[in-house]
Amino acid sequence: MSTAEVIETDQLRAFEAVAKAGSFTKAANALGIPQSTLSQQIARLETRAGRLLIKRSTRRVALTEVGTAMLVYVQSILELAEAARRRLAVPAMDGVIRVAIAEEVAATKLSSVLGIFRQLYPRFAMRFLTARNDYIFAALESGEVDIVLGKAPAGRKKGEQLWRERIVWVGRSCALEVSPAAVPLLVYLNPSETRNIAEAALLRVRRTWTVVAESANLLGLLAAAEAGLGVLPLGRNFIPSPLSEIPSGHDLPPIGEVDYILDYNSKESDATVHSFAELLRSFARQLVQIPRRHHADADEPR
Repeated sequence: MSTAEVIETDQLRAFEAVAKAGSFTKAANALGIPQSTLSQQIARLETRAGRLLIKRSTRRVALTEVGTAMLVYVQSILELAEAARRRLAVPAMDGVIRVAIAEEVAATKLSSVLGIFRQLYPRFAMRFLTARNDYIFAALESGEVDIVLGKAPAGRKKGEQLWRERIVWVGRSCALEVSPAAVPLLVYLNPSETRNIAEAALLRVRRTWTVVAESANLLGLLAAAEAGLGVLPLGRNFIPSPLSEIPSGHDLPPIGEVDYILDYNSKESDATVHSFAELLRSFARQLVQIPRRHHADADEPR
């Protein structure tokens, strides 16, 4: 599924209804739509996901293994959408909201939030900035953006903590076998909160490392990791397929945690900024409730 695509909640509701009812007919009746419409929504979702989610037969309907795993995420997204509808008053206004989001959040998790915001504020445009953590907070201080979701910079006391993210080693295990003596490290250019705590973790256990790739953006680091060049420190919630968490047994130390915080510049009367802030709070609550995946070894290229 492309991270750039906005998730369509009608397709997710159709999938959840079939999962609960165990029947296309019962699910269509529960949703009050024709069965043909329901089948089309499921087919579109499976096409977008690139996986078969539901096993169909003349006798019964059941979720595939991938469908069962996806159901957890679908329910979380639908709960987030419902919470937003219940809690947010929708003002009749238009304009532009300027948002800055940490790159790893924007690249892997934010499509559902943007889709819900678009439904709530169809006449509002969004100026969207994803960049290095130091840059997005500087943009907030200079007034270039209205609201920020990012990692808490060292020494920063402003902002509201939304959740605490565990940082883990991500990549392919085969990358560690090329040069066992030194960890092949993939990291952001300095300054970087994640890089700092990863290098500190290696120093604590006196493990040497070699920086094999540095990048100003996450896309470059993920490409290097997928190619098997090295491993990178990344929040456990943000691991994209086909990468996985490096399993235990490779003599890599625990890295630590970082706080993700929300901060914004707005007047008390700026309802849209406050509403988007509440939507991000709901997103954070749903995110930390999603069970962590257990990642298998990923020695072989896919």
